[in-house]
Amino acid sequence: MPVVTQIEGASRMMTRAEFTPSGIRVYFADGKEGVIPFGVLKLPGPPVKAMFTNPYELRIFTKVGEAPAIPWDFARHFVDPNYEMHSRQAVIRGKKTFGARLKQFRKAKGLTQAQLAHQAGISRVSLARIEAGTHFPRLKTLTSLARALQISPSQLLYD
Repeated sequence: MPVVTQIEGASRMMTRAEFTPSGIRVYFADGKEGVIPFGVLKLPGPPVKAMFTNPYELRIFTKVGEAPAIPWDFARHFVDPNYEMHSRQAVIRGKKTFGARLKQFRKAKGLTQAQLAHQAGISRVSLARIEAGTHFPRLKTLTSLARALQISPSQLLYD
């Protein structure tokens, strides 16, 4: 029985692309493959060449010129029917993790939600939603929260 070696990040690496009558067949390092329909790509003309500048981005050239690059995650949606669900779950986990981290910093500073919200210039309801993991702050809000907690925005985002 052959041994299959899983390459770290293989689900993100495109290895080959070829034109089919209906679209571009893309192959990934983990063995998954699928067709991106031409209609979805909205190319400026008939495709003539496909090339990778790196394993994460596919460039398509048409008779008219270069089309916008196709990133790996866009292609993955057409290759793996479960990818969208996994992406959504990752976003939900990220929001919840960030919210818990923000709450931990707030409590360590001895602040109530109302106090931190006031210092950051946002509503208490907005802060409660962020801490609950149902919303993620915009960059301006993230910066305001970090400033109010007297930490850097990167400390809020990363361990």
